[in-house]
Amino acid sequence: AKIVTFQDGGTPYNLTPTGCNQNVCTGLSLLVVVDNTTAKLPAETLNNATKENPLLSFFKVDSSKFAVGRIALVRGGVTKKHLAYEVSTFVFAYREAIQKLSTQLITSVNRPGPFQRVSYGNGTLRAIRVPPAQAAQLAGVLPREYRPDLRH
Repeated sequence: AKIVTFQDGGTPYNLTPTGCNQNVCTGLSLLVVVDNTTAKLPAETLNNATKENPLLSFFKVDSSKFAVGRIALVRGGVTKKHLAYEVSTFVFAYREAIQKLSTQLITSVNRPGPFQRVSYGNGTLRAIRVPPAQAAQLAGVLPREYRPDLRH
């Protein structure tokens, strides 16, 4: 699959055709991979972010990274106007979600002692560029993780 990566404000965005059959694609995957090494957001926080955001899905890539994605339906073709709309919607939703994750109140019971540790997110979430092969692999995972339905 062809991957298009572009940067906006230092954030690398990956666009990949999705649901392709005989050179006709029904979707476009939009992905950003985020370094979670310093922030260490737990899976529960990412799951809640997915539940709270109707435009994005958050999922763990590995122990130090997570991805934020969206699938746009293109029904076999896409106009420049439609592409611009989908990309700008994704970029705006991603920026808002990362800002919220970077500044939210976080509690954890995985700390020693009788009290929960409470802290504000430290703003250390950083989007990273990934090799095209990994972007393609994550675009394949996104349909499994994508939840455009009502959140529960």
